[in-house]
Amino acid sequence: MPDSDWGETVAAFVQQRPGLSLTETELDASCRRHLASYKVPRIWRIVDQFPQTASGKIQKFLLREQLSAG
Repeated sequence: MPDSDWGETVAAFVQQRPGLSLTETELDASCRRHLASYKVPRIWRIVDQFPQTASGKIQKFLLREQLSAG
């Protein structure tokens, strides 16, 4: 995601497993324990499922478009 100060900022899309319910706060806390601070996503999007191609690959360009659209 574009950022005025850093050029880009980290964003993450998360698909939860059935029966699990994680919040953005819990995800952030977990990442902060295991990653350097500059690698922790600043933007979190929880999705039901990822857009995929017929062969099962995630269509990252569609995720970027969703993030840009708001």
